[in-house]
Amino acid sequence: MWHLLVVAVVAVGFVAWVTWAAARANEVFRIDVRDGRIARVRGKVQAQAVREMADVVRHARVDRAVIRGVRAAGRTRLVVRGTDPPTTQRLRNVFHTP
Repeated sequence: MWHLLVVAVVAVGFVAWVTWAAARANEVFRIDVRDGRIARVRGKVQAQAVREMADVVRHARVDRAVIRGVRAAGRTRLVVRGTDPPTTQRLRNVFHTP
């Protein structure tokens, strides 16, 4: 009987891993914000954009946030979690400025 439980746990773990991997497959970069500062940068993003985003989150006093660049339809779009709408828009403006 415990064999079925082990199989079920392994199956759930595998489905969770596949879901997680699929969600990250189109991620170009990820920036983690902690205590109003850039805590970690993963992936490819221009240093100038990171500096400008750091200014935005510091001035907005963002406690915790995740800023992701996600590839969709041949373009990279910004997905932000943990900020208010005006701060999110400022981050998008910084990211899309030529």
